[in-house]
Amino acid sequence: MNPDEIPWTDRIDTLSADGVLMRELLSLYPTLHPGNSFRIALEKRLFDPERVERILEGRDPGLADRLIRALPARLLSRSAKRLEALLKKDFGDLVNPAPALLATIDPARAADAYLTALNSSPVPPTRTLLEIARLLPDLPEEKARPLFERLAAFRVPELSFFLTRAGCRLGHPGVFDLLPFLATDKDVQNHLPWTFTGHGSCSTMASEKSLSGEDLARFLEPGAPLGEIERARETASFQEAMALLASCESRSFGSLAARRFLEAAPPAFLDEQESLATNLALATTIHDFERESPDLGGLAPRNLVPFLDLYAGEIDHMPDAFFLPGSAEEYLRILEELLEEDPDAPALPVLVDLMGRLRHAASVPRLVALLEKNGDPGLTEQAEEALVAIGPESADYIVRHWNEFDSFQIVSAGAILAKIDSPAIVDFLCGHPELCQDDPSIWCPIALSQPDSRTLSVLLPLLRREDPEIDRTAFVLLSLFQSDHPELPNIRERITEFHSLMDPFVNKKQEAPRPFLRLPLTCELCGETNHYRVHRIIVGKGGEAPVVSEEFPCRSCGRFPLFEIAPNGIAAIAGESLRLLLGKRLGSEKQESILHTLNVRGPVEEGEILSLSTALRQTREALQKDPDNARMLHRMSNLMSALSRPRQSFEFTARAYAADPEALEIINNRILRLREADRDAEALLVVERALNFQSSWHFLSDTPNDQLRYFWNIADGLARDLGRPSFSGSEGVTLDLLKKKTGRNDPCPCGSGRKYKKCCL
Repeated sequence: MNPDEIPWTDRIDTLSADGVLMRELLSLYPTLHPGNSFRIALEKRLFDPERVERILEGRDPGLADRLIRALPARLLSRSAKRLEALLKKDFGDLVNPAPALLATIDPARAADAYLTALNSSPVPPTRTLLEIARLLPDLPEEKARPLFERLAAFRVPELSFFLTRAGCRLGHPGVFDLLPFLATDKDVQNHLPWTFTGHGSCSTMASEKSLSGEDLARFLEPGAPLGEIERARETASFQEAMALLASCESRSFGSLAARRFLEAAPPAFLDEQESLATNLALATTIHDFERESPDLGGLAPRNLVPFLDLYAGEIDHMPDAFFLPGSAEEYLRILEELLEEDPDAPALPVLVDLMGRLRHAASVPRLVALLEKNGDPGLTEQAEEALVAIGPESADYIVRHWNEFDSFQIVSAGAILAKIDSPAIVDFLCGHPELCQDDPSIWCPIALSQPDSRTLSVLLPLLRREDPEIDRTAFVLLSLFQSDHPELPNIRERITEFHSLMDPFVNKKQEAPRPFLRLPLTCELCGETNHYRVHRIIVGKGGEAPVVSEEFPCRSCGRFPLFEIAPNGIAAIAGESLRLLLGKRLGSEKQESILHTLNVRGPVEEGEILSLSTALRQTREALQKDPDNARMLHRMSNLMSALSRPRQSFEFTARAYAADPEALEIINNRILRLREADRDAEALLVVERALNFQSSWHFLSDTPNDQLRYFWNIADGLARDLGRPSFSGSEGVTLDLLKKKTGRNDPCPCGSGRKYKKCCL
């Protein structure tokens, strides 16, 4: 897509005035590859600095928050003053984006704004202080020094790591006051070389025994004490490493700070972390003599492997010296050999990265093969990045071989396609509608990365599912290409609902009740998964599956099944439980919720109390073994009634009655369900048949008298409503139970013999 020829150019003002659409586009923007043509079009047309400024001036703080988190600093260049006002804002668990944006827009102005914020009350939150400390090395030195002093004066232990790093760059003696904190922070200790030197490759040089002295010399300046370094590396002696560090400390402030830290470290630290301390002393010494770029002249690519190992953890720090002319084919051959010889070789991710940096199209099949379930996750991630860097050749290969991928490769391949521009991708999307139907989380991001009106032909038939992923994708595409589509208002309503419930940038009180959750449910009859509003959910204990407690038709087959809650729906329910728990801890004891617990009695011969989820599972398992078990069918009918599923309750009652029409509890239940369905004529036939076979009655419970009384009451209630004579013929029969629904104090229709309120209610 040419950014100057986008089809929605003439509607830019209308699009930017749509807050719901802007939220979606701002969510999408950071996920797009920097070279993506749609992202470039958004930057040029929709997110130009003037329009961004107007949004920040508007009355939608949620949209403004999202905007400053999504857009790069260059698009916020006019908004520095507004960003400065955010330095004191508390973003809760989210990092304040303002400090980093200001440092990129204008480092000197940012430093002044930081200092002003630190010197006034109230002081910015600790998270913001940490962010400012992290950014100190990026600021002009004369501005950074007073900031360092002000931050150090707060005496916040969490700041010591970033302040030490910044202080070493600045050569500020205040670093020495911070050093004791480093020895007590376990999370920081593994990053100590990075703290004092700025990167960790020198740490690998200090500890990697396979690196010879001749190899190490290629990384060090002439005059470096190579012999002493080699001896200290060989002996791994802390005393020798410290003596060497002391002899060279005048070369950098970082070395001096490292020696002071090691000398002042508590004995317990040195006892427990002697190898780490030794490595730190050697690493800072090596860093003092490190060349800007290693001397790799005359080495063939195969001989570079030991050097590539050094950058396994810091690929971005790898110098350009490794990019030898014409080396791509040789690097690919080395990659193939190492994968066969040593699948854990440290150089592997570096070689994979080189394939991407060199845009080596011939490596695509090998890189795609690394996208496997049992592979190294780090290597898989590196392969994804390399394939994206190679670009259209990767996309073409993936599209051609898509049907050969397993489910794990499909996920990775989908993520790659979403970051590459290629004409083949839109054709692929239109040719694979089943992917959108089966896994919209893969198909939809690809479609949004290259908006094209042709993909709407796949999306529109799936809108009935009300899947948030499909809704959001269709909403963006329809807004861009078919803004008059009749379904757009309905989708907008669902998107707005999604924002109100899920968007972290929408301000809402923690204790606000949730009227419903929109959950993915799988129909047990047709197997299709759709999304539904669910207003009541029964949750059990431990690992018991939640159960939907209401009845609605499947969007695909139109029938009224039992639904299984899909895994991401279970996660949403867990999130709601966590929200309620947090609300209680914050003092909101009377929170309303759609989550409920419901216990029922087990079968009468056992009598234990079960969660409804367990009772439902046990009853279904029993019916799978014996589908005509009248007792279990009767029990399932009552469980469905407790779950507010009248159609399913009616169905199971009919099956129970067909299996055993002489059990009085089943007769009673059949009459009640028929009356609930306004089928009194059929209920009358059941009563008359029961009376004709009265001598054959038997009972599922141990309370026959209660069941008898219950029968005469519901039978007489039916007679009264139909204008017929009483069946019991007794004036003494109570009419407490002459109602269509079971009362709390009535015998439970499940046959347990207990009151309904103490059994299945």
